Amino acid sequence: MQDTSNYLSGKLLKDKAKEILNGNYTQAALVVFLIGLLSLAAQFLVEFSAGFLFALILIVKEMSSSSLTSDQMLILLQNTEYIKQYMDFYAVLEYIFVTVSAVFTAVFNVGFSLFCLNLCCHREAHITDIFYGFRRQFGKSLAISVVFVLVSQLYALPANLLNFFLNQKADLKMALLCLAILVIGVCIYIPLSLSISQAYLLLLDVPERSVSELIKLSVQIMQGHKMRLFLVQLSFLPLMLLSFCTIGIANLWLTPFLNVTCALFFLNLMQTRAAA
Repeated sequence: MQDTSNYLSGKLLKDKAKEILNGNYTQAALVVFLIGLLSLAAQFLVEFSAGFLFALILIVKEMSSSSLTSDQMLILLQNTEYIKQYMDFYAVLEYIFVTVSAVFTAVFNVGFSLFCLNLCCHREAHITDIFYGFRRQFGKSLAISVVFVLVSQLYALPANLLNFFLNQKADLKMALLCLAILVIGVCIYIPLSLSISQAYLLLLDVPERSVSELIKLSVQIMQGHKMRLFLVQLSFLPLMLLSFCTIGIANLWLTPFLNVTCALFFLNLMQTRAAA
């Protein structure tokens, strides 16, 4: 039987996180703001790139099948009825671009994890920590990000399909089917995401391990602890709702609080396992 006496409760983890962040909130909020700004810039770049490629594909298509002049082509691309018939293709193209962008921006999670671990271990934390995943261990950081993004598609893709069919006024049975898939996807996603949740932190702790070893190790150490972490994360739900009411501004305070708490969960988990 597993000894749980040395595992800290969610309340103790959150109390310790508050103590650690006391005096460090300004720097932590700046880190969150910078990551958000860079992610927003990536989003704008993705939307521009998807739109540009979409227009380029239509131009090549029309030029290969007709003899339109450049002025006529410009007028055609401004024709709403013409563009509407290709919107499904654009939605798929944009989805691919957004997914690829999500993989690259997820690499910031490695650096943010390092920043939080440095705070928890009373080491000097720097804003530039967030670029650690790009400067070092980029291949592994990117590979782990791919795993996380693919896992997130277990519920995101059905949700997107549901939204697509509803917008298209699809058959009610198809919409209900997508809704059922969405529920099943969430039920699979939650335990699976909790199982691999420690991969970024493990990359920093045992960087010599391969990606597959890090994922397997995360699954291994989270056995019997997924519910503990889920309850810790669930306890932040009221604060998340409050943050929503502030149009996300409160995230500058909430995100460091949540991530430092999760970093403390990891440290407590590893220390207790090592002492066993």
